[in-house]
Amino acid sequence: IEPLQDVQRRTTVLKRLLFGFSLPIMGLLLFFIASIASIAVRYQQNELAVLVSRGASRTQVLAIAAMEGLIHIAIAAPPGVLASLGIAEITAWNSSFLSFDRREPLTLATQALDWRLVALASAVSLGARLLPSLRGAARTIVTYGRERARASWGNVVLRLMVSAILMATTAYAYRQLSARGTFGIISWEQGGSDTASDPLLFLAPTLFIFTAAWIASQVFPWLMRLPDLIATLLPSVSLFLGFRNLARESRPYRAPLFLLAICLCLGAFEASIARSADVWLVDRIQYAVGADYAFTQTISLDGEGPSGEGSWLLPVDTYRHLPGVRDATRVGRYVATPTIGDGSSVTLFGVDRLDFPRVAHFRPDYAPVPLGELMNRLGANERGILVTPAFLRRSALSLGDTVPLDVLVETAVQRIAFEIVGTLDYFPTANPAEGDFMVANLDYIHDQCGGVFPHSIWLRTEPDLDADTLWEELTRLGVVGKDEMDARAMLAEDQQRLERVGIFGSLSVGFAAGSILACLGLFIYTFASLRGRVRRFTILRAIGLGLHQVLATVSVEYLVVVLYGVLTGTAAGIVASRLYVPYFQFTEDPSAQVPPFIPQIAWSQILWIAVGYIVILMLAEAVVLWQATRREVFQALRIGDEE
Repeated sequence: IEPLQDVQRRTTVLKRLLFGFSLPIMGLLLFFIASIASIAVRYQQNELAVLVSRGASRTQVLAIAAMEGLIHIAIAAPPGVLASLGIAEITAWNSSFLSFDRREPLTLATQALDWRLVALASAVSLGARLLPSLRGAARTIVTYGRERARASWGNVVLRLMVSAILMATTAYAYRQLSARGTFGIISWEQGGSDTASDPLLFLAPTLFIFTAAWIASQVFPWLMRLPDLIATLLPSVSLFLGFRNLARESRPYRAPLFLLAICLCLGAFEASIARSADVWLVDRIQYAVGADYAFTQTISLDGEGPSGEGSWLLPVDTYRHLPGVRDATRVGRYVATPTIGDGSSVTLFGVDRLDFPRVAHFRPDYAPVPLGELMNRLGANERGILVTPAFLRRSALSLGDTVPLDVLVETAVQRIAFEIVGTLDYFPTANPAEGDFMVANLDYIHDQCGGVFPHSIWLRTEPDLDADTLWEELTRLGVVGKDEMDARAMLAEDQQRLERVGIFGSLSVGFAAGSILACLGLFIYTFASLRGRVRRFTILRAIGLGLHQVLATVSVEYLVVVLYGVLTGTAAGIVASRLYVPYFQFTEDPSAQVPPFIPQIAWSQILWIAVGYIVILMLAEAVVLWQATRREVFQALRIGDEE
C-alpha cells in the first residue's frame, strides 16, 4: 500500500508542476480562440447589422452563432483528441527543451484521457464564439456605421485600466516572490512545494509574460507616429504610404502583436529555464562526484587473504594509462578536529596540487580566486591549508595564522600544524551543511602520518568510457575500490527521470503549439486586413501605382509589425528569464542546492528562435501579400468590395 500511495503523491505533485508550466499556453490558446471568433464575427458584422435592422432578435442571432459553433466543435473534436495522443507520444521522447532524443519512450497511458477536460474545452470554444456574436447582435446598420466612423474613448480608458491593473498585480507578485526567495514548484518530491498557499506566486511568471506582451501591443500605435513623421521627409512613396497606414490604422495589429510577443517571450523564458536546469544538473552531479569517475581504495577480505592491500602505493601514472582515462589525481578525505575554536570536527581533503586542476570539476564561483592560484598557494607552502570563510569568522583567525588539526587517519590520530593560505566556499564532494571543510597538500598529510594511506582516485575520462571495462582493468591491477561513481552514467540516468520528461516535454510542446498559434494568428489578421483594404489597393493601382509599389507599401507595414513583435517579445523573454529563473528550484531538497544554482540565459537558442520566427513569418507573409494583391483592378471595383 505504501509504495502505491507514494506513486499517487508523486503523480499529484507532477500534475501540479505541469499545470503551472502550461498556464501561459492555456492563456495563449484562450486568447487565440477569442481572436479568431472576433475575426469571424467582424466578417459577418455587416450581415448581422442588416438582420437586426430587419427585425431579427438577439436570440435568433445567438442561435445562428451557436449552430455554427457546434458544427465546428463536432468536426474538430475527434481529430483534436487524436492529435492530443500524438502530442503525448512525441512528448514521451523528450529529454530537454526542444530535444527529443530519449533512449526509450514512455508508454502512452490512453486510459488517463479525461473527457471532462474535452467537454470543458468544447464549452470554452462555444462561449468564445457566442460572446462576440452577443455584442454584434446589439448593432444596427446605424450604430455599426457610427462605430466604424468614430473611435470609442471608452475602449481607450478600459485598456488603460487593464494595463494599470496588470502592471500593479505583476509588480506585487514579483515583490512577494522576491521576499519569499523561491517558487518551490520544481521540487518533485511530496512536501517540497507549498505553492497552494499563495496562488499569486504560482502565477507570477505568467502574469509578467502576459503583461509585457499586453503593454508592447498597446503602445505600438503610439510608437508608429514617429516613423510616420520621418517618412514624410523621404522620397519613397511606398515608405510614406506604409508608415502612414501604420500610424493611422495600426490598432488592428494589437491582437496579432500580443500573440507574437507572448510566444517569443515564452520561448525565450522556457529556453532559459531548460538551459538553467540542464547546466545545474551537470554541475550538481559533477560536484557530487568531483570528476568524471571516482572511487575510494580499500581492501577485500574475501578469499584466502586480503586483496587490494597496498594498492594505494601504485603511482598515479598507472591510472593514466588505463583505457578510456585521460588523466588522474589522488584525493584524500579525512576527519580532523581543530585544537582551537568550538572543537567541531571538519572534513580535511588532501590533494595533489599539480594534478588536481586538470581532473576536478571546479566552478569559478567556488572560491574568491581562481583554482590555479589556490593550488599555487599550496605549492608555495607545503604546510598551507585552505579553509572556509565561516571557519575564519568563528575561530577569529586570518590568513597566515597557524591552525593545528588532530587528523584521524585509519585508526590513529596525528596532530598536524597547518598555515592558512586562502579561503574557498565550496569544494567538490563537500557539503557545507554537514560542517566546515579544509583542503591541504596530500603528500604533507601522509609525511606527517608516516606513510601512504588509502585515498580516493579521481579520473578524467573519455566520453565513451565503458565503466565495466575500466573496473576490470582496476581489478587486474589488484585495486579494490568502493563508493565508485560515474558522473556521465549518473547524468544519463537523471535525464531519463519521468518528471524531467514531463516538465521539459510540456515546455517544448507548449512552445511549439504557441508558435503555431502566433503564426496562424498573424496570417489570419494579415489576410483579413488585406481583404478589407482590397478596394484601396485597386484604387491605388488605378491612379498609377504599380503592383511592385503596392507590394512594397504593404511589405513595409508588415515588416515593421513582424520585427516589432519579434524584438519586443524576445526582449521581454530575456527580462523574464533574469527576473524569474533565479527563483526556480531544480532539486528534490529545495533547502540544499549544492552547488549554488546559477541562472542561465539561453542566448543561442533565443537567437535561433527569433531568427526562425522572422524568416518563417516573412516568407509566409510574402506569399499572402502576393496572392492578395494579384486581383484585377477593375474586377475588384466592379464587384463593389468595401472596407
